[in-house]
Amino acid sequence: MATRAEDLHVSQWTDSSCGRCAELEAQVQHLSAALAECLDATGSGEVLLGPAPALPPRSWDVLELIARGLTNREIAAELIVSPHTVKTHVKRAYAAIGVTTRAAATRWYLEHRRHRPAAA
Repeated sequence: MATRAEDLHVSQWTDSSCGRCAELEAQVQHLSAALAECLDATGSGEVLLGPAPALPPRSWDVLELIARGLTNREIAAELIVSPHTVKTHVKRAYAAIGVTTRAAATRWYLEHRRHRPAAA
């Protein structure tokens, strides 16, 4: 059986006059509207992402190798550059695509790789 304190807590979240509840409800509605704008017009549910930023070819190379699970040292060996150079490429690529982790970079690459410019 719920105590009076628990009853008050539950009623606070279910009472529409609760300021915090109304604030959260407004945020949910805003996010739902924003998500609806991003959904593909065909109704397939595919989220439309903005265009991929214009990355230098080397950034695309580095992101691909990160997505394949290579370490910076392994990427350096693959690209025949120093690990320090790879670290610089990784930092610049992360900044360009707005991520801070290898996992986020991998996800970004997998979602955007079809927009990669063809090699010249």
